[in-house]
Amino acid sequence: MTPSNQRISELHPDVALRARILVDLFKRFGLSIVVTGGRRGYVEQLGLYLKGRLLPGGVVTGTLRSKHLSGRAFDISVAGFSPDQVPDRLWRTIGRVGELLGLSWGGRFPTLKDNPHFEL
Repeated sequence: MTPSNQRISELHPDVALRARILVDLFKRFGLSIVVTGGRRGYVEQLGLYLKGRLLPGGVVTGTLRSKHLSGRAFDISVAGFSPDQVPDRLWRTIGRVGELLGLSWGGRFPTLKDNPHFEL
């Protein structure tokens, strides 16, 4: 099982289905989307929350109550791009397809924009 498939299998079933459809749909068009984050524990979430606050680095999350804790959120990357090099137009396309699947896309978050993030 690939790491991406492993992460999808740990998600809530409703979210896992949508993640699989998103990945498979773009694969048909030659774009490889990889699920890089899924369900996480509280300690991992706390570590991410402390980045840019008490730990080195930039702020990566605005909450300790992430939907990742319940398996209702996942993060993606686009093969061939580092996250900051994915063209905005491509992020918007992926985000819109995720929204059509019933997911909320982090690229529309009002305070901390998070293009790779999807949740239900």
